[in-house]
Amino acid sequence: MFNRYASSEVGVIATECSSGNLHIVVENIYIECVGEDGKPVPSGIQGKLLITDLHNRAMPLIRYDLGDAGILASSPCECGLPYPCLEKVIGRLSDILRLPDNRIVFPDDLAEIFYPLPVVNKFQVIQEETDKVRVILVLKTPGTDESLNTLIHRNLKTALGDEVEISLEFAEDIPILPSGKHRICISKLPT
Repeated sequence: MFNRYASSEVGVIATECSSGNLHIVVENIYIECVGEDGKPVPSGIQGKLLITDLHNRAMPLIRYDLGDAGILASSPCECGLPYPCLEKVIGRLSDILRLPDNRIVFPDDLAEIFYPLPVVNKFQVIQEETDKVRVILVLKTPGTDESLNTLIHRNLKTALGDEVEISLEFAEDIPILPSGKHRICISKLPT
């Protein structure tokens, strides 16, 4: 089994090598990592991923914004392949929380809060405003525990900061997307 990074617009963008790194399929795709201003960021720095499809002559995609954030690797892969690598695909920009102090919180950061809790089956964090998040929890066994609420609030305050208002909701389930994916983080802020 191996990992691939792909999109419905262009197909496979990068594929995993024996060393576990994602090599960009440079024969098909040109990929850029840019900052908020649309200018390239150095390798090793997070940015928005833009792709140019090198084969689609009917409807060329040039500097197409996938809506994903990622990091281009700053050093060659130890596997010896000459292709550049994606150091990390962070995920959808609409899945990233932007905080009042300009920090960014990624879905993985939130997963570290909830997945270790044995009573939590699923969760979803929805950012309505810069300083307001709503957390939906599906517990493995029904019923809420005040100590669980306190623990979650404390851990979220540590991750998000005291200026962010947090509301907890409990549900029987969280709907999945038509693609079959479960979004653990949704930002309703403009990207």
